[in-house]
Amino acid sequence: MQTAPLLSRCIAILVILLCSVLEAAPAATNPSGLFVRVRLQSAEGRSWRVQIVAQQAGGKSKTVFVGKAVGASVKEAELLAAGQATGWVDLSDAVAGGATLRFLFETQPGLEKAGVKAKIDIASGPDEAAILRSIGETDPGNIIAIRIPAHPASDKANILSIREDTKRRLDEVKGWNLPEGPRPKKLWCMVGFRSNGEFYTDPAIAEMDFEIARRLGMNGYWQQGGGQPGALRKMAEANGLNRSTVYWRSVETLPNEKGTVPLKWDGLEQYLDKVYRDSVAGTRKEHPGGMPEIIADLMDEPAGHHFGGPEYAEEFRKYLQQEGVGLAIFGKPTWEEVSPIIFEWRTFFKQRDEQNLKDEPTRRLFYWSAKFWNHTVARIYAGATRKVEQYAPGVGTRVNFGPPWWYDYGTLPRGIDAFEFGRLRSVTLGFNEDWVGKGNRRVPLEINTLLIDWSRAAARPNTPLLGSYITRDADRESVKLRTFACLAREAKIFDFYYYGPAYTFFDHWSDNASMVQGVAELTRDLGAVDDVLWEGRAPKAEVALLYSQSWPVWKLDDTEQNEQVMAYLALLHAGIPVDIVSDTEVSDGRFAARGYKCLYVVNESIPSAAAGEIERWVRSGGKLWASGWAGMKDEYNTPTKSFDEMLGVKSREWKATGETKRLGEPIKPDDWKRPIFGRDTSVVKAEGAQVDNLNSRMEMRAYRHPHGKGLVQFVPWTAGKNYMDGAVEKKGSLTQVTQFPDDMGRKIYSDFSVAAGVKPPSVTSVSQVLAWPLCTQNKGVVLLANFTGEAVAELRVTFATLLPVDKVLSLRKGPLKFTRPDADHIEVTLPLDGVTDILSFE
Repeated sequence: MQTAPLLSRCIAILVILLCSVLEAAPAATNPSGLFVRVRLQSAEGRSWRVQIVAQQAGGKSKTVFVGKAVGASVKEAELLAAGQATGWVDLSDAVAGGATLRFLFETQPGLEKAGVKAKIDIASGPDEAAILRSIGETDPGNIIAIRIPAHPASDKANILSIREDTKRRLDEVKGWNLPEGPRPKKLWCMVGFRSNGEFYTDPAIAEMDFEIARRLGMNGYWQQGGGQPGALRKMAEANGLNRSTVYWRSVETLPNEKGTVPLKWDGLEQYLDKVYRDSVAGTRKEHPGGMPEIIADLMDEPAGHHFGGPEYAEEFRKYLQQEGVGLAIFGKPTWEEVSPIIFEWRTFFKQRDEQNLKDEPTRRLFYWSAKFWNHTVARIYAGATRKVEQYAPGVGTRVNFGPPWWYDYGTLPRGIDAFEFGRLRSVTLGFNEDWVGKGNRRVPLEINTLLIDWSRAAARPNTPLLGSYITRDADRESVKLRTFACLAREAKIFDFYYYGPAYTFFDHWSDNASMVQGVAELTRDLGAVDDVLWEGRAPKAEVALLYSQSWPVWKLDDTEQNEQVMAYLALLHAGIPVDIVSDTEVSDGRFAARGYKCLYVVNESIPSAAAGEIERWVRSGGKLWASGWAGMKDEYNTPTKSFDEMLGVKSREWKATGETKRLGEPIKPDDWKRPIFGRDTSVVKAEGAQVDNLNSRMEMRAYRHPHGKGLVQFVPWTAGKNYMDGAVEKKGSLTQVTQFPDDMGRKIYSDFSVAAGVKPPSVTSVSQVLAWPLCTQNKGVVLLANFTGEAVAELRVTFATLLPVDKVLSLRKGPLKFTRPDADHIEVTLPLDGVTDILSFE
């Protein structure tokens, strides 16, 4: 029988036919594929080729050269004849997650000023049937760029040329029909974007970008990249953007020998003189009509340099002797045997843990090596600032330290101590960045106030302008709340980082329509009271929170950092302003001279000089709130009993509590979400100690103890962790917020201040609706910030002012009736429908 062989032949034929069909199927069935084909339409007899740069949304890029062939170098891409299209170019692996494709055309003979016109086909496969979109575009130079969305096959509508994308963003802003103004004139509201240059050369596109900036209410900008700097400046001025930032960051590239910077001060002085003289001269040359008002950015998120060599060791010994540090503490017979530990910030804690920390002289050397490292870095930045002041008088300098709870920014382990920067006047402006998103229990939205207070504290005794990046991780409501929190503590400079556009940088908000709308609405609110916000000052704080500079050198986890944040936050929620004070300010007498009514201390390691001054301050009548482990060790992490008598204890020790699986793990610099452990302190009270136990179940083990004329409140557990753990992250009808309960978790902090006579300058009838007054000599405002997530039907606001008040106006509700409950206070009641409002009074 022939049935089986015939059946086999039929099956074989079917398989061949099926394979042929599959091979012929268009590549459009592959949603992750991305192919391009290019035709230069304006060649006019010129042979040509194109360089394609695919830049992914995350920052990675890939370059190919395309002519008769596709290659990684120009030699592999022979010129195409005029009118001839390229073949299909596979860029599937270069556009994952979204990308920008830049097409840089080269012709022979050259284009000169002819510009380019091209047709670009974008397809999911190398086939006509797979074309997702064909774009015809022109450019007066030689660049055409196209945005590719993360999912081009299903999101074809957002495959756009740069021109189309810019018009889309402009139309978006126009569509909100916001009033033209008022816009801030004194407050700095800056937007960062990179216009033209490497992405296109058409000034018409840049014009649209500057119109967007104007409609967003900006009055300043910064841009990087080449292109048409003169034309860009004119566009900026025409749109009212009359201030900018320059990036004179040469201090980060010091002369070095194989990565090590020798500390040769004469050579470093000459280097700084040349680079900053040249930087200023170059900027002046670009502004023949005179420089606009500018800020010189010396570095972003800086870290300590890598020093070394005999010069560094010699300078270390000089520094120790200038600081009054004796040779004996290092256990060495001669100074020549004392050499500094050389640090690299990424491995600071690893280096620490490799030391013999049981040996006290080793701990002392480690501590002073860290101090000297930070001092040296600050001294170099101070030299850069002096050069800026010499060659560009009136130009302020800044660095962005970054939040101290991320990567140890602005602290000794980072190599760039913000407080040493203040002491040496290494910068003339205070600046930071928020990166709090929509907030969480560890860093809620309102904690931006701490960032500004941190900047002010670090700058003292100077009183510079303060500012902040408001980063792109916001939405329509959170961007307002985050900015208000900065304004509340006297921030005057806002850099909305980083508008983009999306194709130029990955940390952008140009595609975040919610944040774009929020910024545009926010600037109009600020513009309405711009003069008061610029000149206004917050009420003087009567409460201080100690920042011990030695604490982060010895930290084993982030528990104390969290205790600092939460102590500040609980007082903020109670309406009590807080000043951050450093151990240096305590030890040199500046703290005592300011007349604070309370000091809160949550650091275990406190330099002995500061610890002694705290004890004297309390004995003279000061009020101290102390955590269970406060002051148990000195700056060398050596146990000390210097606080014990003041606290009324004979001995004390603490142990970690809670989920301790990661307890004892080495600290990594990028592990900023590491666990917060609890601490429980066991105490043996001193004989005859006079103890006033606090009356609540939660506070059974907390007590108050008199010391001389003063008083101590001793809290032996991690009250900050309790406050944080009691919070709830919630999506409200207005916005996402973190709600902290108004219970004993807050009162364990606030009741002590109130009992000491601290009077909140403003309070509201609803927990976490915060009211922040700012006053000039004859008028003022109260910033209302609603961190509850819900509208408030009836909000009572009471604020202190010594000004004669004839009227109170709500930005949202207009004139308000007001009463005076006493000679020093004003009280109003109003609905709060959104997340912010501004009360103005005069």
